[in-house]
Amino acid sequence: MALRRLQRDEVYRFFLASPLAFADWENPTVAELNANPTNDPNGLIFSITCALNQDGTTFNLDDPELDESLSFCQSSGTTERMAENPNVVLEIFRSEQPWTNASSTSAANGYNSANLAMSLLAWRGIEYFAIMSIGKDEDAPFAVGDRIKMAEVATDFGVDVMGSGENVRMSNDTAARSRVNWNYTVAA
Repeated sequence: MALRRLQRDEVYRFFLASPLAFADWENPTVAELNANPTNDPNGLIFSITCALNQDGTTFNLDDPELDESLSFCQSSGTTERMAENPNVVLEIFRSEQPWTNASSTSAANGYNSANLAMSLLAWRGIEYFAIMSIGKDEDAPFAVGDRIKMAEVATDFGVDVMGSGENVRMSNDTAARSRVNWNYTVAA
């Protein structure tokens, strides 16, 4: 587990979920988060952890956008937070045969995680909830008490990242949408 060694026994898990995966996106349930444990391509939530490159992936909540304009009734220095500012960049490894069923030990129906991530992120304008969880193995099911970070994003055109002696990757610098559920503790 390279992730475990580098992060002091903390394991990061990343998922993409259709907005239709949750009855109430502000209160996702254990059942909804665990709805597709085999990464069936026909599902609504997908684990893309093993397809992501650590160096090129970003999942942060940056400084919020602030309204610093003042009315004649406000005092100097007053700022109002306008919106959260999630910054989600997903960089996936490219498969040698991205549009074929390649065998993998952690995939259903012969799809490997790189092929699945490519099919989810290669197109512009697709909306997902990007989800990150810290603390469990990448294939462990969600449980009550787990903490997650969720941000609604829309994909952009994927850009290939290439370098001499490196694996080819694709980076998708997603566009933030308005729905953010940061540091949510799964309750049911």
